Amino acid sequence: VEYPIGEFEADFHWVTEGTVSPEQDIGAVATISFGYFEAELRIAQTFLSALLSLDAFEREVSTVIARAYRKFMDNAIVNADGKGKITGLAAATTTSVSMTAAQMADWTQWQKRFFAGLTPGYEDGVFIFARSTAVKYLKTMADGNNRPLFYEATGGRIGDGDRIDDTGYFFGREILMTVPAIVADFDTASSSDVIGYFFQPDSFVLNENFGFTMRRYYDENTNKWVDKALVIVDGKVLNPEGFYLITKA
Repeated sequence: VEYPIGEFEADFHWVTEGTVSPEQDIGAVATISFGYFEAELRIAQTFLSALLSLDAFEREVSTVIARAYRKFMDNAIVNADGKGKITGLAAATTTSVSMTAAQMADWTQWQKRFFAGLTPGYEDGVFIFARSTAVKYLKTMADGNNRPLFYEATGGRIGDGDRIDDTGYFFGREILMTVPAIVADFDTASSSDVIGYFFQPDSFVLNENFGFTMRRYYDENTNKWVDKALVIVDGKVLNPEGFYLITKA
């Protein structure tokens, strides 16, 4: 699959009376090619347990597969290196900003070190942090007298303090919460490790045209019923502009 990029881009020109601007081609200036990578999951059930609880197992198997696929793709979208798999954010992003612990907890440092350097036209975007990082360093921002100022200084919101809520906003940008297995927690990360991402969601594309193929078969060698889920997928960054790594200094 060839996906066009650069389509519908053009420039304004100053003109004077009697002059016109040059005609500009707005055809695609480049394409991104999507291939097909296979991912597979197999769930086995012994023959005896199938006899005892087949109905319950069949009700649950689709939920198990969906949950496993979401976890698998969450990690792939961030960390996959493009070798036999999709190309995730880490492999496609080269611009980075390093932060110390003190800078992470200081809203003025975020303005000076991060937001001031964003490419014009790409100031809007989405963060990805480990939930622990976002709560420990963003939500606990305080002034010199240790008075909380997270919301007042950044317009931020991470949960509401009363219930589990995996959404958040920081300086008007959404924060997607994840686990340290996908994006390192700041406290346990080593120097130069990536502890956060900032990206443009419309510039990352997943191609899942074929969806899932499901098959159930009996394995004579193990005496187990096996449910196999096969998916064909590719994912790539169309335009790396506005993609940033946030690293631990």
